[in-house]
Amino acid sequence: MQNQGWTRKQLETYLGSWTELKHDTVLYAKQVYAEMGGGGEEQDDRGYVEPNPAVYGRLASLTRMTIDGLQSRGLLDENIITSLEQLEELSLQLKTISEKELTEQPLSDEEYDLIRSFGGQLEHFWLEALKDEGVDSPSSVVENPAALITDVATDPNGQVLEEATGYVSDIYVVVPVAGSLRIAKGSVYSYYEFPWLSNDRLTNEKWKAMLENDKAPSAPSWTKTYTAPKGSSKW
Repeated sequence: MQNQGWTRKQLETYLGSWTELKHDTVLYAKQVYAEMGGGGEEQDDRGYVEPNPAVYGRLASLTRMTIDGLQSRGLLDENIITSLEQLEELSLQLKTISEKELTEQPLSDEEYDLIRSFGGQLEHFWLEALKDEGVDSPSSVVENPAALITDVATDPNGQVLEEATGYVSDIYVVVPVAGSLRIAKGSVYSYYEFPWLSNDRLTNEKWKAMLENDKAPSAPSWTKTYTAPKGSSKW
C-alpha cells in the first residue's frame, strides 16, 4: 500500500468515484453489485478490508451530517433514515476492521462475516437508491451496469472532455489473514478520460456499445504500471 502502483490505483478509484458524482448526484446510486455467495465446496473464505480508516471515518461522519441536516428539515422518510443509518454503521465497522488490520489485531468471526456479506449490503443500498425508477430485484443489475460516461468540460473549438468508468476490474492483492499471507481478490473501478467531438457527445448507451465492441480508447497511461493487458495471465 506504500508503493507507486497502489497510489495510482487509489487515484483511479477516486477518479472513478468523481465520474459517478459528475454523472449522478448520489455516489451509490449505481453501486457495483457483488453476490453474497454461498454453497459449493467448503473453504476458508475470510476476507480483507482495504485498511483506510480515514476514508471510512469521514464517510460515517458525512452520513451522520446528512441524516441530522435533512431530518431537521423534514426531508427524510423512515426508509431513507434506516438506510442512511445502516450506511453509517457499516462505515464505522469498516473503520474498526481497518484499524485492527493495521495494528495486526485478529478479527472476530462477526467481522469476517461482515466482510463476506459486504456485496449483499451494497446490493441493499443500490436497490433502495433505484427503487423509484422501478428497480426492485438484484437481476436488474444486468440493465444497470457500472459503466457510464459524462462530459465535464467544453472546448469552444469543438471538443468536450469525456470522463467514464468501464467494466469493473478484478484486483489481486497479497494480504495478511490470520497470520499468513494470502492472495485476495476484489473489484475496483476502471477509468477513462479522453477528448471527443462536441457535436457527438457520448451517452451511456453509446459508451457501453463502444466497450462491448472493443472500440473504447485506451485507459490513461499511468494505469499501465499496475494493470495487466486484457486477456493476459500476467499480474
